[in-house]
Amino acid sequence: MVGIDPIDDGIADEAHKAIEMIFESISVEPKVIVLGGVHHGDSALRYLNLFPNAIIYGFEPNSENLALAVLKLRGHRDRIRIYQEAI
Repeated sequence: MVGIDPIDDGIADEAHKAIEMIFESISVEPKVIVLGGVHHGDSALRYLNLFPNAIIYGFEPNSENLALAVLKLRGHRDRIRIYQEAI
């Protein structure tokens, strides 16, 4: 796994470490990640860095959050699709 800078996405580092451990233990790198709430894009950015071969499909119904996420993730348009929808 690639080392990443800490990101304040509201999710405890322990949760992200657990996600890393799960994928390391099964020797599988995800190709597709679905985020049910992109919020400001911090978690999406974390997963883009952590899984460099994955494409992310993200959903964010709040227009203000969506605008912030699109701005934050603009350099990754080839690997993330964001939809203004709730799931």
